[in-house]
Amino acid sequence: MGEIPSDAAAIRIVLAARHVTVRVGFKEFLSSLDGVLVVGEAGDCEEAVGLVARLRPDVAVLDCNNALDRCPPTVREIKRRSPGTRVVVVDLDPAAEPAARAAGADAFLLKGCPSSQLVEALRSALEPHGKSVGR
Repeated sequence: MGEIPSDAAAIRIVLAARHVTVRVGFKEFLSSLDGVLVVGEAGDCEEAVGLVARLRPDVAVLDCNNALDRCPPTVREIKRRSPGTRVVVVDLDPAAEPAARAAGADAFLLKGCPSSQLVEALRSALEPHGKSVGR
């Protein structure tokens, strides 16, 4: 969907959300952060896996949208095809967290959380890899 050329110093992110308005909101917020580059956008799980496998981003942000049946397999496939990619899952349902974590998600956030929690989730997912997120 919306790919942007890579910048080696930036934290490279692929966004996946079924709803365009959600993707746009995430992209606008993330793009406002220093050192963050949104390199790809996906509208569904299969597209997300393909983009991550091809682009090898630092982070994949997945809006699972109560898709308990699709989220864990997507996280597992992303981890299998791009082991270095950190996965941040965003969902409406807190009950989705155990399955997302068991599948390999590095962070889990509830939709509607403050934007600072998204920044903190990115920071904690990337810290062991020597990258940092700023404003």
